[in-house]
Order: sequence, then structure tokens, then C-alpha cells
Amino acid sequence: MIYPHFIHQVFFWFFGTIGDWFNWNGVKIGKFSAFCSLLFFPTLVYLYVKFLDKKVMLDKISSLYFLLNSILLMMTLGHDLFIGKPYEIYTAIGTILWVIYLYNDAIKLKWTYKNTLLYGVLAGLMFMVYYLWFIFSAIAFVILGFFTLKTKKELVLYYWRLFQTMIVTFIIGSPFWFPLLKSYKKFGIENWQTAFFDGRGLKLWLPMFSVISYKNILFLIGFCSLIYFRRKKRIQPLVALFITSFVWWIIGMLLLLFFNIPFQEFRGFYIFAPIVLLIACAYGLN
Repeated sequence: MIYPHFIHQVFFWFFGTIGDWFNWNGVKIGKFSAFCSLLFFPTLVYLYVKFLDKKVMLDKISSLYFLLNSILLMMTLGHDLFIGKPYEIYTAIGTILWVIYLYNDAIKLKWTYKNTLLYGVLAGLMFMVYYLWFIFSAIAFVILGFFTLKTKKELVLYYWRLFQTMIVTFIIGSPFWFPLLKSYKKFGIENWQTAFFDGRGLKLWLPMFSVISYKNILFLIGFCSLIYFRRKKRIQPLVALFITSFVWWIIGMLLLLFFNIPFQEFRGFYIFAPIVLLIACAYGLN
């Protein structure tokens, strides 16, 4: 069997199974998945946060994410993304929240195997839905370690805990990457999506300083909140994640300039960075 290289496994398995039960075609399955993604988004993210909140208590968390879910995200991102790529939105916000909680746990003195399993299993499941945001997360964790931890002991402990989590993540995510590697080994690598050039990748994303609109005003509030609250532990991961989108863009520009290789430089700007700013905006308004 030849495994598709860019299939987002869990999302399509789930809705494809439902569609198979009712003998639906691909169009009906797509419409149903988009409807469910819009309908249950606030509830699912709220439950996700409540689940994590039992492990890491961050004040104002319930009201912050209720505001984020019910108003900012669905109002600003728009229906097109929810209909076209809901798995990217779900995993983006899931990964961002995961980074916030994992970072705050990893820098504490107390860490048990339960922490490793919790964050590793969550990451592995999200990895099988959409994996790109974990590359962004890895860059953010490096930035956080470099700028927020002072002693060698803190750094060693921090990266050791992240390494433990990564091992569990790869084990849980093996139903995706293992057959993918087997496919590469047997049939070779096809022309990847990242090889296609998109002119959007050349433009630096800074909407908060451009045309005045309600969306850009929210982005500006989020950007100012990142700067103003940058010393708070719950905001520092957001700062690092926001910077990561520009790191990805710069890497893409360098690859394009020196090696003629496009790499979808804009990937961090149309979902990931906006969600980071909206979370910061909700925090600032709260």
C-alpha cells in the first residue's frame, strides 16, 4: 500500500469512518466535517483547556479561553479556514496551549512520569492530525531555554524533560510516521507540496501596522500585550511562538535566495501567528 505523504491522518480517519457508515461521498463528508468543526470548536477547546488546567493552574485561564474561543478566534480567522483546513486551526491552538502548559511545568522543580505521559500523548495525537506546528514549537522551546533560563542545571533539566516528552510523542505518533518512512524507503519521495512557490511567501506579515480594521486592531492589542506582559511565565511562550513564525520566514527567504528552494515561507503567518496574537489579545483585554 502506498501511503499519501501529506495525509492528516486522525482527522480524515475520523470523518471518513463516519462517512463510510452512512455511505456518503467525499463532498458530503467534507461538508459534515466543516459543520462539526465550526459547531464544536468553542466547546472542544474549552474542554481541552479545562483538562490541562487540572495539571497546571494558571490564573484567569477559564475566562481567558472562553473569551478567545467564543469571540476572537471565530470572528477573526473567518469561516473559510474553518471550512477548508479545520485540522490546522485545531492543532494550532492545541499546540500553542500545549507549549504554554508544558513550558510552565518543565521549569518547575517537580516533574513526574505523569507529566511526561500527559504531554507526550497529547503531542503524539496532535502530531497525527497535523505535524508542522511541532517544528514551530521546537524552535520556540529553544528560544525559551536560551532567554529565560539562567543556570546550566535549569537548562539540563528543562531539555531532559522535553526530550522525555519527545520520545513519548514519537511512540504515540508512530502510526503516522512509521508507514510514511516505509513508503519513502520503498517508493521514494514524491515532489513535496513545499516545493511549490507561492508569492505570499515574499511578504512580511505585519497587519497590525497596516490598514485599520477590527482584525488588525485585535492583532495590535495582542502584539502590545506580548510586549507589556513579556516577563510573565504564561506570556513568555507566546512571545517565543510569535518570534518562531518570523524565524521560519527568514529561513525560507534564505533557502529561496541561496538555494532557489521555496519552502512555504508564509506558513506561520496565516494561522499560527494570528492565533498567538489573539490569545495575547484576550489576555490583555482580560
